[in-house]
Amino acid sequence: MRGLNISSAKLEDFPAVFLLLKQLWPKRRLFKKRIQDLYIRRMKDNWDFLLVAKLGKKLLGFSAFTVDRNFAYAGRIAYIIELVVDEEWRGRGIGKALMKAVEKMARKLKCRAVELDSGFTRLRAHALYESMGYEKKCYFFVKKI
Repeated sequence: MRGLNISSAKLEDFPAVFLLLKQLWPKRRLFKKRIQDLYIRRMKDNWDFLLVAKLGKKLLGFSAFTVDRNFAYAGRIAYIIELVVDEEWRGRGIGKALMKAVEKMARKLKCRAVELDSGFTRLRAHALYESMGYEKKCYFFVKKI
């Protein structure tokens, strides 16, 4: 998308990022203060990366990823924790631009792969990932404790 800028997230981006996260999980109760605290901690961590996509001053997308070591790859991987684009702007290449930015940073960090998980109902997101060469590899299991 012409004029789209992908950059590191800043603290002042948090209110708009929080609104995007509410779109990502509309039925989940989100605790703004807890999420903001985590956002700040991740901004300071050397292996966590927060990216925003902006058109002018309007924040349209957000991605967070972390770098970890993985035995299966015998090295580093980038794991996308969050990826969300404003509902009104989906399908215009913003998610793809964020994914490409993650991949570029992951290569510079000498990662061997980029991984993510995605809910079963997010079919448009799955189509994007597959169009970019991502493969469905496993199920993701969760147990709340």
